Amino acid sequence: LILPAARAALASGAPCVVRTARHPAVEQLRAEGFTFEASDDLYDAAPDFDAAYRSSVERVAARAQEHGAGGYAVPGSPGGAERTVVALRDRIDLDLRVVPGISFADLAWARIGIDPLAGARVVDGRAIRLEAANASGPLLVAQCDSPFVLSDVKLFLLDALDPATSVTVLQRLGLPDEHVATVALEDLDRVVVADHLTSVIVDTGAVVVASELARLVAITEQLRAPGGC
Repeated sequence: LILPAARAALASGAPCVVRTARHPAVEQLRAEGFTFEASDDLYDAAPDFDAAYRSSVERVAARAQEHGAGGYAVPGSPGGAERTVVALRDRIDLDLRVVPGISFADLAWARIGIDPLAGARVVDGRAIRLEAANASGPLLVAQCDSPFVLSDVKLFLLDALDPATSVTVLQRLGLPDEHVATVALEDLDRVVVADHLTSVIVDTGAVVVASELARLVAITEQLRAPGGC
């Protein structure tokens, strides 16, 4: 599903860093002769994701400055849910050109038949208490890559929704082993085996899943936690 423009950029000959090699697109490209430097070692060594993102951005910038040019490849689209790309945009020492790709959200909307312009919203499962405040209607929850994230998503939604509410679990969209299933909200972290290509869609209808006060509490917890201000 890699767009021709992205494939051409990767074939430019400049050294390329990939955010993670744990992705089928990287395996496919390597089989075709492309070479990459992966950032997985930074994620494995970092105490949290924020630290891993900072280290990854520094590596990309260092390689670009060292060679005069460089590439950085991320799963899906660099324009959606990619904090490292946002950080790279903010650097004044880099001349950045972003090449679009197909987002996991594009695959999800097509698979489920939801028009995102009709009010659908995408949130990060790891930050759902911050990003889903005052949300209602179709909600695509990304980054549900562990049982702990699924549990947090479930508990957050149970504050407003019935335990029997149907949620759709999307896994490995676009791949031969794609899996789409509907489960009860209360079973989300019990029956789903999460991986790094897992997302969840729930339609809350007219129900608002959290107030702005809940978002304020989440922000306060984040600021008071280790690494906060």
